[in-house]
Amino acid sequence: MTDTAPNTATAQQLDAEQARKHAAISKRLEVSLGQFVVLMMRSPHYRHHTLGDLEWLVTPPVLAGQFAIAEAQSKDNGFTAPVAAVTWARVSPEVTAKLTASIEKPFRLRPDEWKSGDYIWVIDAHGDAKVITSMLQRMAENEWKGQQVRVRIAGKDGKPEIKLFTGGAAAA
Repeated sequence: MTDTAPNTATAQQLDAEQARKHAAISKRLEVSLGQFVVLMMRSPHYRHHTLGDLEWLVTPPVLAGQFAIAEAQSKDNGFTAPVAAVTWARVSPEVTAKLTASIEKPFRLRPDEWKSGDYIWVIDAHGDAKVITSMLQRMAENEWKGQQVRVRIAGKDGKPEIKLFTGGAAAA
């Protein structure tokens, strides 16, 4: 039989301020996951995914803090809703080689690959195209400033290709 009682020694080690901070972080993670689900439900591209797919598609970048979500507020009722999301990974040279070799397949990283190195890849972007462009430009000027970023785009012939840009320069 296993002991399922909470580890009170660990719980007692957290002071009240740490407990509040951890609770706030937990709520932000929960909200972020929910926002991704809302966006995916509205996207024909993602509607076929299962809840289990969230474990590899959404959870790793959310836990790594490698995502951005844009919201819009309704002028009619004041409610806000997510309108676009971007996830990115910082991967190793080996993962970069894997992504480069398989650009025609959907990107699927293992949890340990999301923060495995210094090569920045935009893994996924969905939602309003204008908002995504704005998000990528903002991230290029801030989070990715001075760093090379790789993103898979549709080429002129419609086939996927990799675009490389330097953060702080024109993006997307």
